[in-house]
Amino acid sequence: MSVNPPERFERIYEDNARDILTYLLRSVREEATARDLLQDTFLNFFRIYKEKPLPDDTGCRMYLFRVARNLMINHGKSGYKQRVNLVAEYTDSTEPSSTELPDAQYFRKEDVKHAEELIQKMLDQLDERSRTAVLLRFQEDMRLEDIAEVLKTSVSTVSRTIQKAQKRLSELSKQEEFKISFLEE
Repeated sequence: MSVNPPERFERIYEDNARDILTYLLRSVREEATARDLLQDTFLNFFRIYKEKPLPDDTGCRMYLFRVARNLMINHGKSGYKQRVNLVAEYTDSTEPSSTELPDAQYFRKEDVKHAEELIQKMLDQLDERSRTAVLLRFQEDMRLEDIAEVLKTSVSTVSRTIQKAQKRLSELSKQEEFKISFLEE
C-alpha cells in the first residue's frame, strides 16, 4: 500500500511528463527511445516513492530530471552517439502565409533546417555535461540551482560550465559564419 495518494502521482506525472519527454527527445532524437526512457523515469520514481513521503513539487521535478538524465547517459553508453537539439520545432514559423509564394516557403523551411543542423553540429562538439547544462538552462529554462541539483554539482560549477559552453558555441558559430546568441549575454 502506498503512503502517497494516487492523485498526487498523477499530478506529478501531468506536471512533468511533457517537459521531460521534450528534454529526452532533444537528447536522443528518437521518439520511441525517448518515450521508453520517460516511462523508465516515472517507473523508477513511483518505485522509490511508493513507500516513503514525496518531496515538494520542485524536489520531485529535480529527481525526475536527474533520473531521466542518468537513464539517457546509460543509454548513451550502450553504443548510441548522443545528439542534442537545442532549436525548438519551427512549426509556427514555417507555416505558409496566404501571401507567401511556394518558392519562398520552401527556402524558408530549408533555412530553418540548415540552422537546426548547424546548431546540432555545434552542440555535438560539446561534452555531455556541457550539453546537458546548456539544454536545461536555455531549453527547459531551469534555474542554475535546479541544474546544479540535477547534475549533482555546485551552482558556481554550473555557471562556469554554461559560460564555457556559451563561449565555445560562440567560437564555433563564428567558424560556421552563423550567428548564435544567448538570452543571458
